[in-house]
Amino acid sequence: MKFEVENVQQIWRRPDCTFTVTYPTRKMVCVKGLRGNFTRHDYKALNNIFWGLGYRTAIFERDQNGTLVEQVRHLRRPFTDINATTFERTQ
Repeated sequence: MKFEVENVQQIWRRPDCTFTVTYPTRKMVCVKGLRGNFTRHDYKALNNIFWGLGYRTAIFERDQNGTLVEQVRHLRRPFTDINATTFERTQ
């Protein structure tokens, strides 16, 4: 039996934080390697983006003092007070 594995990984950046996004299943997104300042406003913005893409669960992984901390969040309906978008960098 043979399996083909394709890794889909993206690096997302803002001026004050960087993280990696992977898509392990059709309804789940994983945000790994959070570096920098990541606020509640950032969580809400990602909620809106991922909800709009059809994802319903997000796993956030972050290293805190040498320990990997994992937080599972069930995404909510979009927050109407937050406008969030993404774009691909062109060179």
